[in-house]
Amino acid sequence: MSRAGVRASAVALGLVVAGAVLCACAPAEGGPLTGPRPEAGDVHVCLPAGTDRQVYFGEPLTNTGDEPVEITRITGSGDNLDTVHYFVDVEGPARGELLGGFAWPAGDDLIGPEEQVLARMAAPDGTVVEPGATVSLIVQAVPESPDEYAAVSSTVVHYRSGGDTYREPVLVEYGVAPGAQC
Repeated sequence: MSRAGVRASAVALGLVVAGAVLCACAPAEGGPLTGPRPEAGDVHVCLPAGTDRQVYFGEPLTNTGDEPVEITRITGSGDNLDTVHYFVDVEGPARGELLGGFAWPAGDDLIGPEEQVLARMAAPDGTVVEPGATVSLIVQAVPESPDEYAAVSSTVVHYRSGGDTYREPVLVEYGVAPGAQC
């Protein structure tokens, strides 16, 4: 084989090895942390923002694996959003306090453990979910323009388990409607 052929073979082998390394490090979907798994655009949850109220949505995340899961970050995007904040409530589901959504301050609409959930929720980065445990993913959507509908339509939970990295897409659309109704 010529010198050029050897170089070309070495470069090709290097690219194959680099590709394999990159593929091994890329996060996979379908790991042990499971949340709602509808098809994109199938589920829409909407709450009215009202006046001077923050809107929160909750979804269960369950570790179905045999090893702990560590949430590394949560990302998301949508329309007419000033910010999207993500939190985790580790204790709520075990207490039967899994919330679908609520606006705060609740006023006369207080229907459950909203205050307790707000007191317990924490930043998701570094949260450990033990095998078999369920936690609440809490999404707070803040509209850029409060007079227009806002939506969080793409949320992804990034996590590690057993030395591998994963992504759990949450394809539920969370909407915040102006005024008093959706």
